[in-house]
Amino acid sequence: DAQDSLLGFATDWVNALAEKCGKVIVLTLFKGDIETADNVQVFGLGRESGASRAQVAYNFYKQLFKIGKEERIDGCFSHMIPRLTCLGGPWLRVKAIPLVQWYSHQHTLSWEQRLAHRLSKRVLTIGADTYRSSDQPKKVRYVGHGIPLHRFECTKKDQEAIKLLMVTRISPVKDIEVAIEALTLLPIDLQWECTIAGDCPSGHECYEKKIKKMIVERELSRRVEFIGGVAHSELPTLHKRHNIHIDSSHSLNKANLEAMASGLIPCSPNHELMAGMSASTYARGDSKALANSIRRVCGMTVTERDALAALASRIVHQRFSLDKMAQVIMGEFK
Repeated sequence: DAQDSLLGFATDWVNALAEKCGKVIVLTLFKGDIETADNVQVFGLGRESGASRAQVAYNFYKQLFKIGKEERIDGCFSHMIPRLTCLGGPWLRVKAIPLVQWYSHQHTLSWEQRLAHRLSKRVLTIGADTYRSSDQPKKVRYVGHGIPLHRFECTKKDQEAIKLLMVTRISPVKDIEVAIEALTLLPIDLQWECTIAGDCPSGHECYEKKIKKMIVERELSRRVEFIGGVAHSELPTLHKRHNIHIDSSHSLNKANLEAMASGLIPCSPNHELMAGMSASTYARGDSKALANSIRRVCGMTVTERDALAALASRIVHQRFSLDKMAQVIMGEFK
C-alpha cells in the first residue's frame, strides 16, 4: 500500500527493482493502494479482506504454482516475512530459483527465520545489530538501508526556530521514553517544539498510553504534539516544516535516514554506519547524552546548522540510496 505509514516504502523498493528487471511479480499479504511501474504485477494474498492464515497459505501456493507455469522466474526476493520464505523455499529450490531474504530484527531469531535462513541463498540485513546467526554466518550480508532520493530531496530549512521531529513506530523497541526524558532535560529557556508522527501497532496500546502519560507528567504537553501515522508519500512535506530529527531506536533507522536526506539534522544514536555525524549523534539509550546532542545543535549558528544538514543529506546520498540497494539485491541473482 503506497499510502501506508509504516510500509509505504515497499512500493518504492518494488519500483526500484522493476527498473532493473523485465518483470516483477509481487505476492503480498495485504494489497492496498497500488502505485507500481507498468512491468509490475501485484497479487494480494487476502489479508485486506480478512483471510485466515490457512486461506493466505492456500492463496500463496495457488499464485505461486500459477506463476511457475506461466513465467520464467530468475530469482525471488523475500522481504521480512520468513513464514512465506518457508512456504515457498522448498518449491523454489526444486525449481533452482535463487532466494534472497531481507530480515531485520533486534531480538532472537524465531524458528521460522532460522529455517528461512537455511532455505535462502543470502540473507540481507541492515547491520550487525539487526541480525545475528551462528548458522551459516557467511550467508549474511550487511547492506544498510535503501532511501528513495527522488522522494526525499534536500531543502533549505528555517534554522531560526527549533522544530524537532520524531518519525517512529509507537512501539517499545523504539525506546521513545529515552527521547521524552531527553526533552525533559533541555534548558527551560530553550525555545523548541516537537512533533511525534507514527502509528501504534496493534498490541502496543499500553505503551502508547505510557508515553503520553510521561509527556503529561513531565509538563511537556504544550511543546510535544502527537499527529499519528503519516502516509509515506506525505513525509517530505512534514520534513519541510522541521529542522532536527530525533531518533532513539536501537539500530540504523530508516525514518532517520529519510529525514537526513531531506536536510534535517539527526540527533540519533552513533551507529557505526553514521560515521561523520559525531557533531549531533549520541550513545544509544542515554537520555542525558541525547539532551546534550539537541542542546549542542541548538547552540550552533544558522550557518553551522545549514552545513551540518547538508552533510547529513550528502551521507545518505553517498551510502544509502535505494538505487544502490536495488543493485545489491539484483547482484545476488547473478
